[in-house]
Amino acid sequence: MIKPQIPENEEFRLQELYSLHLHESGYEEDYQNLVHLASAICGTPISLISLIDRNKQWFKAEIGLGQTDTPRDVSFCAHAINQKDIFEVYDATKDERFFDNPSVIGSPNIRFYAGVPIQSPNGYCLGTICVIDSVPRNLTDEQKFALRTLARQVENMFQLRNSVSKLDAQNKELLQKETKIKELLTEREQHISELSEQSQLKSKFLSILAHDIKSPLASVQGVLELISGGVLSPAETKELTGMIQQNINATSALLTNILQWAWAGISGESHSLEPVDMFAVASEAAAEAESAAYKKGNQIVTAVPSGLMVSGRKEWLLLILRNLLTNANKFTSKGRIFIYASSSGTEAEIRVKDTGIGMSGETAEKIMSGGAIRPGLGTERECGSGIGLMLTRDFIDKLGGRLAVSSKEGEGSVFSFTLKVVS
Repeated sequence: MIKPQIPENEEFRLQELYSLHLHESGYEEDYQNLVHLASAICGTPISLISLIDRNKQWFKAEIGLGQTDTPRDVSFCAHAINQKDIFEVYDATKDERFFDNPSVIGSPNIRFYAGVPIQSPNGYCLGTICVIDSVPRNLTDEQKFALRTLARQVENMFQLRNSVSKLDAQNKELLQKETKIKELLTEREQHISELSEQSQLKSKFLSILAHDIKSPLASVQGVLELISGGVLSPAETKELTGMIQQNINATSALLTNILQWAWAGISGESHSLEPVDMFAVASEAAAEAESAAYKKGNQIVTAVPSGLMVSGRKEWLLLILRNLLTNANKFTSKGRIFIYASSSGTEAEIRVKDTGIGMSGETAEKIMSGGAIRPGLGTERECGSGIGLMLTRDFIDKLGGRLAVSSKEGEGSVFSFTLKVVS
């Protein structure tokens, strides 16, 4: 027995064979029909579509053999792939290459063999379509033509498989790109929506800002003109001086809020949070608000656990509590204002509660929804712009929390928000 030669282009041939993924496709009726047709045309009991792997030949389709593969070094087809045309053996027992081949001296007792090489789309011989008989014989010219035609049909099927495989890969890539484009378009639409909301909010913000800085300044200017005119009594001058101080304090608080908010937007500090001692922040905010609360007969009560550490920025949390305490004091007279904090392990809830005049459900909903608001007058007819609450809500968002408001007219309000606890 002479073992088949290894083709010079063996590695490229194997790469081509593996690239078609024929091993993975299993039984396919179209290929099985071709071997049935070859067997019928050539009048042989056995017909195969054989593919030559590195160490064996395996059968994409077969009739009459009852096997899925055989070793390559005893394969007739491994000889056939080295030919350019049909490879025919009249009687294997008299051929030095095959006389002692296990398939000749044993089952299936091969005598006659004829195989036509099957080429890949790039011209590499991958295997054969062949017919086998247990008696010596030759094919007629018509049978040879038919076998060649069937080989070309197998090649066309391989070419189709290759094209479909490429189209599937391209389609998969296109679907991935389509998904990515849809994601980008969704992000773009969200970004446009956010920009639109920000633009509307800024317009409202600037409108309020223009009014609430100009109004107190106009009042101060008018009072100063009266004082400089010398037409006021000492008592009237003292009363109006107190009004000037109130307007200056309100404008100063407004500008402090605006500067903090603007700096956070410019510097991008929302991305650099740090552990903050909530007890210390609450104590500091309460101390700052104590004087204003005392003037209205209000008491500030702090109930924040010592050592509660949250993720945030100290200056932002001070601004948030300062605004919430100012708001609570504005709508409360001779009452109590509470700063509570509770922790559920990974999250802390901060609440500012008052016993003041409360607000309508509609106003509470506006505060939480993110729109610009115009608060009513305080218990001593204090005015406000609503900017403090707008900025408070914005800073809470930057900290990853959400402002919640519950209130009932005549019974007070509760403003709350959550923060992440730092171990």
